[in-house]
Amino acid sequence: MKVFCSECDKGTGHPSRHDMHCTGSGYEKTLTPFTITDPEKLMSTIESAKQLGYALSSEELEMGMRSLAVPVMDSREDCVGAMSVSAFSGRYSPGELVEAALPILKDAAEELGKTL
Repeated sequence: MKVFCSECDKGTGHPSRHDMHCTGSGYEKTLTPFTITDPEKLMSTIESAKQLGYALSSEELEMGMRSLAVPVMDSREDCVGAMSVSAFSGRYSPGELVEAALPILKDAAEELGKTL
Protein backbone atom coordinates (compact mmCIF):
# COMPACT_ATOMS: atom_id res chain seq x y z
CA MET A 1 0.00 0.00 0.00
CA LYS A 2 1.36 3.40 -0.94
CA VAL A 3 1.65 5.90 1.90
CA PHE A 4 -0.33 8.56 0.07
CA CYS A 5 -3.59 6.65 0.40
CA SER A 6 -3.15 4.51 3.50
CA GLU A 7 -4.59 5.87 6.73
CA CYS A 8 -2.35 3.45 8.65
CA ASP A 9 0.78 4.99 7.16
CA LYS A 10 -0.55 8.46 7.88
CA GLY A 11 -1.63 7.36 11.36
CA THR A 12 1.88 6.39 12.33
CA GLY A 13 3.25 9.72 11.21
CA HIS A 14 5.63 7.96 8.83
CA PRO A 15 7.51 8.14 6.54
CA SER A 16 9.42 11.32 5.84
CA ARG A 17 9.21 13.16 2.54
CA HIS A 18 12.68 11.84 1.69
CA ASP A 19 11.60 8.26 2.37
CA MET A 20 8.53 8.62 0.17
CA HIS A 21 10.60 10.08 -2.66
CA CYS A 22 13.25 7.37 -2.42
CA THR A 23 10.73 4.53 -2.39
CA GLY A 24 8.85 5.85 -5.42
CA SER A 25 5.54 6.31 -3.65
CA GLY A 26 3.86 7.24 -6.89
CA TYR A 27 2.19 10.53 -6.01
CA GLU A 28 0.77 10.62 -9.50
CA LYS A 29 -1.48 7.59 -9.02
CA THR A 30 -5.01 8.59 -8.10
CA LEU A 31 -7.19 5.79 -6.77
CA THR A 32 -10.28 7.96 -6.22
CA PRO A 33 -11.11 11.64 -6.73
CA PHE A 34 -10.18 12.11 -3.05
CA THR A 35 -6.72 10.49 -3.11
CA ILE A 36 -4.10 12.95 -1.89
CA THR A 37 -1.31 12.99 -4.46
CA ASP A 38 0.16 16.45 -3.85
CA PRO A 39 3.36 16.00 -1.77
CA GLU A 40 2.84 19.19 0.24
CA LYS A 41 -0.76 18.35 1.11
CA LEU A 42 0.26 14.80 1.99
CA MET A 43 3.00 15.98 4.35
CA SER A 44 0.54 18.42 5.93
CA THR A 45 -1.97 15.59 6.41
CA ILE A 46 0.70 13.40 8.01
CA GLU A 47 1.79 16.23 10.31
CA SER A 48 -1.83 16.81 11.32
CA ALA A 49 -2.24 13.10 12.09
CA LYS A 50 0.86 13.22 14.30
CA GLN A 51 -0.59 16.17 16.22
CA LEU A 52 -4.06 14.63 16.59
CA GLY A 53 -2.81 11.14 17.39
CA TYR A 54 -4.94 9.58 14.65
CA ALA A 55 -5.49 9.67 10.90
CA LEU A 56 -8.79 9.76 9.08
CA SER A 57 -9.22 8.81 5.45
CA SER A 58 -12.44 9.65 3.65
CA GLU A 59 -12.71 7.79 0.36
CA GLU A 60 -9.02 8.31 -0.47
CA LEU A 61 -8.38 4.60 -1.03
CA GLU A 62 -11.80 3.37 -2.10
CA MET A 63 -15.08 5.14 -2.82
CA GLY A 64 -17.61 4.58 -0.06
CA MET A 65 -15.00 3.75 2.60
CA ARG A 66 -13.83 5.83 5.55
CA SER A 67 -10.97 4.65 7.73
CA LEU A 68 -9.54 5.71 11.05
CA ALA A 69 -6.07 4.69 12.28
CA VAL A 70 -3.96 5.16 15.39
CA PRO A 71 -0.31 4.35 16.01
CA VAL A 72 0.75 1.34 18.07
CA MET A 73 3.56 2.33 20.41
CA ASP A 74 5.83 -0.19 22.12
CA SER A 75 7.05 0.04 25.73
CA ARG A 76 9.82 2.46 24.65
CA GLU A 77 7.21 4.72 22.99
CA ASP A 78 8.50 3.83 19.53
CA CYS A 79 5.87 3.58 16.83
CA VAL A 80 5.89 -0.04 15.68
CA GLY A 81 2.73 -0.11 13.60
CA ALA A 82 -0.83 1.07 13.33
CA MET A 83 -4.31 -0.22 14.00
CA SER A 84 -7.31 0.83 11.93
CA VAL A 85 -11.02 0.44 11.46
CA SER A 86 -13.04 1.08 8.31
CA ALA A 87 -16.71 1.87 7.77
CA PHE A 88 -19.11 2.59 4.94
CA SER A 89 -19.12 6.34 4.33
CA GLY A 90 -22.89 6.36 3.92
CA ARG A 91 -23.28 5.15 7.48
CA TYR A 92 -20.74 7.34 9.29
CA SER A 93 -19.69 10.92 8.69
CA PRO A 94 -16.02 11.58 9.49
CA GLY A 95 -16.99 13.05 12.87
CA GLU A 96 -19.29 10.16 13.71
CA LEU A 97 -16.57 7.62 12.90
CA VAL A 98 -14.08 9.43 15.13
CA GLU A 99 -16.62 9.70 17.95
CA ALA A 100 -17.72 6.06 17.72
CA ALA A 101 -14.41 4.33 17.06
CA LEU A 102 -11.50 6.44 18.30
CA PRO A 103 -11.77 5.65 22.04
CA ILE A 104 -12.05 1.91 21.35
CA LEU A 105 -9.25 1.97 18.78
CA LYS A 106 -6.91 3.93 21.06
CA ASP A 107 -7.55 1.52 23.95
CA ALA A 108 -6.89 -1.50 21.72
CA ALA A 109 -3.67 0.01 20.34
CA GLU A 110 -2.49 0.83 23.86
CA GLU A 111 -3.19 -2.71 25.06
CA LEU A 112 -1.36 -4.19 22.08
CA GLY A 113 1.57 -1.84 22.64
CA LYS A 114 1.93 -3.03 26.24
CA THR A 115 2.67 -6.52 24.95
CA LEU A 116 5.48 -5.35 22.66
